[in-house]
Amino acid sequence: NIIEGYGVTIPVDVYGRRWIIRADATETYLSQYDTMKPYVSLIGITLIAALLTFLMQVLLTTRNKTYAMAKQIAEKLMESEHRFHKTFEQASVGIVITSLDLNIMSCNGSFAGILDYQEHELKDKPLTELISKRDIDDVSAGLGRLKNLEDKKFKAEKRMLAKRGAEVWAEMNASVYFDTKGHPRYLIFVIQDISRRKVAEESLVELSLQQAAILNNSLIGIMKVRDRKIEWVNPAFEELFGYKNSELVGTSTRILHPCDDDFTRFGMEFDNYQKMSAEGFVETEIEMLKKDRSSIWVDISGKMISKFPDSPSIWVINDITAKKRSQDELLDLNANLETKVVEEMQKRLEQERLFMQQGRLAAMGEMIGAIAHQWRQPLNIVSLIVQSIAEDFDDKSLTTEAMDEYLRSVIEQVQHMSETLLSLIRIVRFPEFSSLSAHSSSPTA
Repeated sequence: NIIEGYGVTIPVDVYGRRWIIRADATETYLSQYDTMKPYVSLIGITLIAALLTFLMQVLLTTRNKTYAMAKQIAEKLMESEHRFHKTFEQASVGIVITSLDLNIMSCNGSFAGILDYQEHELKDKPLTELISKRDIDDVSAGLGRLKNLEDKKFKAEKRMLAKRGAEVWAEMNASVYFDTKGHPRYLIFVIQDISRRKVAEESLVELSLQQAAILNNSLIGIMKVRDRKIEWVNPAFEELFGYKNSELVGTSTRILHPCDDDFTRFGMEFDNYQKMSAEGFVETEIEMLKKDRSSIWVDISGKMISKFPDSPSIWVINDITAKKRSQDELLDLNANLETKVVEEMQKRLEQERLFMQQGRLAAMGEMIGAIAHQWRQPLNIVSLIVQSIAEDFDDKSLTTEAMDEYLRSVIEQVQHMSETLLSLIRIVRFPEFSSLSAHSSSPTA
C-alpha cells in the first residue's frame, strides 16, 4: 500500500520530451526505519552545538582576560626595567655588573667617571686590573670567598686605579645575583669615591698627632675635666702631682684639693659653666695636694672647649711653689737688698714667660680645634650646593638665577672660612691678643 505524504515526483527532460518519474514509499519499506531517529539526531546536534558555543564563549573570555593580564604584566615589567635602567644610569654612586670571572659586563657613568674612563672602554675589562697592586691580594681573597658562597657580601675600602694610573680610594660593596633556580649568575658592585674623606681623615690624624705632641711634650701640667671628673692628664701633670693617668681617669678633682671646703669653693668660684661661659677664661692661684699628700702652690687656668653645658674643660697648671716661697722670703728681706729683689723678679718673669708660651701653645691647639669645628658646617653646605647644581643640571632645571644663588651661597661660606682662618693668624702673629681667643668664636660656631 502506498503511504500518502512519502512520495516524490521528479521531472526529467530526455531528447526533447519531458518525462515524469514518481516514487512512492510503501508500508513495507517504511517499516524498516525508525521515524524518531531524525528528531533525536536533530536534538542531539542542537545540544552539542549549544555546548560548543558555550565552551567557545568561555575560551574567548578567558583568552581576553589572559591577554589583558599579560599586557598589564608586560607593561609593569617594561616600567620596572625602565626604572631600573634610569636608576642604574643616574645613580650618584658607581654600579658595576661583572661575570663570575670578574669581567665587567656593564657599568654606569658614575663608575666610569670615578676612574676617568668612558663607559665603553670598561666593557669586558677585568675588574682586577682596576685594583691597586697594594690591595689586589685582599680584594681577590674577599671576592673569592664571595664567589664560593662562603660570604654573602663583600665590603672593603681599597685603592683603585684611574685611567692615567692615579690611585683613587673607593668603598666597594659586592653581592652575588642568583637566578630563579638559585644558581649564581653574576656579581653586582656598588662603588663610591671616598678619596676626599680619606684625605680629611689623614689630615685629622696628623692634626691629632700634632696636638698630642704639643700636649705630651709640654713642660706645664694639663688636664681635661668634665663634670669635675678627670678624663686625661699629660706627662708633665703626672710628674708634678705624682699620679699616673690611669689612676686619675674617672676620679673627682676632689683628690687634688686639701679639703672639702677648698673643693667646694673652687667649684663655686671657678670650675662651673656659668663662670667659664661668661668670662671664657678663668685663672687663679690655689694650694693643691700631690699623691704623697704634700702641698704645692699652683697657677691654674681653665677654658671650656665649647659653649655647651656638658662640654669638657682644659686646665693648665703651673707649679708656683718656688714663687710663693720667694714672695714669703721677700717679705723678710731688707728693702735695701735690691740685688736680691732683681734676681727674684727675673725668675718670676722667666716663669711667667714660660707660662705664657705654653698657654699660647694650648690656645693654638684649641683654636685649631675650633676652626676644624667651624669649617665642618661650611664644607658640608658647599658639598650640598655642588650636589644640588649637579642634580639641577641633570634635570635641565638649572637657571641663571639659581646658579647665581648657588654661587652667592658658596662665596658666603668661603668668606666665613677665610675670616675664621684670618682670626687665627692674627692671634698667632700678635700673642698679646691670645687672651681674647675665648671671645673670638663665630656666631655660627
